[in-house]
Amino acid sequence: MTASVTPRLKIAVRAAVRMGDGLLLIAHHDPHLHYNLPGGSVRPDEPMLDTLNRKCAESLGDGVQIEDLLFVHETLPGGSGSDPSVFHKLEFVMAARVGAAFRLDRASASIEPVALDRLASAPLLPPIQGLLLEALKDAPPAAHRLLAVD
Repeated sequence: MTASVTPRLKIAVRAAVRMGDGLLLIAHHDPHLHYNLPGGSVRPDEPMLDTLNRKCAESLGDGVQIEDLLFVHETLPGGSGSDPSVFHKLEFVMAARVGAAFRLDRASASIEPVALDRLASAPLLPPIQGLLLEALKDAPPAAHRLLAVD
């Protein structure tokens, strides 16, 4: 008999940081290359924007300006694109831009600019390339795609 596991809710906030004609992504080589948007899990009692500012400062340094909510991406345990963990995940993806104070050479070595015309084929996790490209081409975000579920 297999014991059932109750999924835990995990809330994260991510930044789609525009720089020129691309986005700044965090590269991971473990063992194969994949990218993540800057950001991370929201701590208990920490406002989401504080989380995003803290995580962007940790990986990108100073000079990132958080703008508007682009969309909310939901991953259900066992759904397509989900990782093997037992988390029900809500990821709030915010538009962001680099400001005058931003210097790529002061960012983490794992930060890579990826041109928007390469984003569709980039190994992004979760695989939200289509949502990102659609959201970035029109602002404010269209209400019909505010919530995307995998």
